[in-house]
Amino acid sequence: MVWIGSIVAVVAAAGLGFAQLQGTPRLLLILAPLLYILGVQISTFTINVPLNNQLQTLQVDAIGETALKSARLHFEPQWNQWNVNRALLASLTSALLMVLLCQL
Repeated sequence: MVWIGSIVAVVAAAGLGFAQLQGTPRLLLILAPLLYILGVQISTFTINVPLNNQLQTLQVDAIGETALKSARLHFEPQWNQWNVNRALLASLTSALLMVLLCQL
């Protein structure tokens, strides 16, 4: 529920502030939820969750060291990169919303 609630909260914040802002601040207010939904949530659904699901299918106790190393090399770099991307975009979204809040 927290996961979906964050989407609702960002969209609601944008909706509530839309009529109160003009020009560049309004454009930034439109950009913030788009960044959050497209950059954080969609990448989570399409990249990180499927990688996590693949990892969960591994029988860690039943496979050898070479197979474990191969699985890690397939999983870790991609997951880490997208996790960094998500963190940066979520931080940027938060910063945008805080700056815009100060303008109200």
